[in-house]
Amino acid sequence: MIDYNLEDSVNFILNSIPESILKADTEHEVNEQESMMLAGHRNFKTMQMFSATMQPLVEKMARQYLKFPALVQIGEPGGSKKNIEQRIEFVTNEGQRKQKLTQLLNRFPKSPIIIFVNLKLEVDQITEML
Repeated sequence: MIDYNLEDSVNFILNSIPESILKADTEHEVNEQESMMLAGHRNFKTMQMFSATMQPLVEKMARQYLKFPALVQIGEPGGSKKNIEQRIEFVTNEGQRKQKLTQLLNRFPKSPIIIFVNLKLEVDQITEML
């Protein structure tokens, strides 16, 4: 969402959450709130952020809104894995996308491959094609 210049909208929404349902600032109080939630007495807002990359803006937002964040990191900070080859294939003709994907998959039949798409619908279409 940040990549689509929606930072102001995300901040507006997060700042509009009533303080009364946010988790506390201390770990002891948070544990008490979670006990209340498990007992069914009250609900508190749990906020989670997921990002494949921690761009400075995303990191700033995480520090601002998350309490007791957990960071899961794979690989070296600021670097990529040495044994992973990254390729970007540009296809200008929309009608040739599936054909190009099929060619690439046939060229690397036993290699693990990750395919990024913009829409869930595209995921469904590629899954059906494969």
